[in-house]
Amino acid sequence: MKKLIPIFYLLSFTFYLLSFTSFAQTWQELDSIRNIYMERQSYDTALIYAEKALQTVKELTGENDTLYANMLKAIVEINYYSGKYSKAIEYGEKEKEIRKTVQGEKHPDYASSLNNLAILYMDMGNYSKAKPLYIQALNIHKEALGVIHPYYASSLNNLAELYSYMGNYSQAEPLYIQAMSICKETLGEKHPDYATSLNNLAYLY
Repeated sequence: MKKLIPIFYLLSFTFYLLSFTSFAQTWQELDSIRNIYMERQSYDTALIYAEKALQTVKELTGENDTLYANMLKAIVEINYYSGKYSKAIEYGEKEKEIRKTVQGEKHPDYASSLNNLAILYMDMGNYSKAKPLYIQALNIHKEALGVIHPYYASSLNNLAELYSYMGNYSQAEPLYIQAMSICKETLGEKHPDYATSLNNLAYLY
């Protein structure tokens, strides 16, 4: 499977939200409410609070800041789960450019933005755009974190899944096997990510 990242009673939750409306909300408060609605899969409402948080952060830090990029990433996630891929790509491209400028092209966060864009393009069936993004993310993780790291394993898994979608099973298999070995070594055989890697390889076969 691709890798992109409390339950309240209705009455108490509603009261909690109403209590916030009486004063100006910080970006942390807005983002917390966004997260609650994400947990409830109320994506339209989550988007409202995410956009408010984004605007609040913009006023606080400006656009060339990692915090602003993080808020863009939250909006990418909401649009992804809402099936609004084109909108998600629009925000994802903005996030990518900010991370490129602020953090540089060798940073794992930049690799993450590339990976998420690749997922969007892959789900849209645009494999030719997804492939170079996955490969670039893989190379960044390799250089920044080394080959024995869960993030590198995740990048291997995602590229393997793309090859699987494209019908290139012989290219997908060694990547799945390598990802499985890394998960086993770094996370252990009782970890859910190791189970996922086994499942992915089984699905390929």
